[in-house]
Amino acid sequence: MVRQDARFHLAMLLAQYSNLVANKFDAEFEHQERVRSSNRIEMQELNEWWGGELRPFSAKASRNALNLNTEDGIDNWINQFQDTVLRDVLTFWY
Repeated sequence: MVRQDARFHLAMLLAQYSNLVANKFDAEFEHQERVRSSNRIEMQELNEWWGGELRPFSAKASRNALNLNTEDGIDNWINQFQDTVLRDVLTFWY
């Protein structure tokens, strides 16, 4: 079973700030070829992807993305993304 709950919630968060960024994310992010059996694994995959996307712009922004907590569920993860990574995405990746 492939779950995409985290990706959906992240796209909705990005769309609140910029449809262009949300559409770019949706077009560029592709899940790795593996079976994801949990939202936690998907969140980790998204952390790794954002870490790589932000690395050319800022080492700190990349670290922030890579260090988002995936243990406490999507709501907490989205809140952390909004608090620590979203500004970098809108500043550098836009």
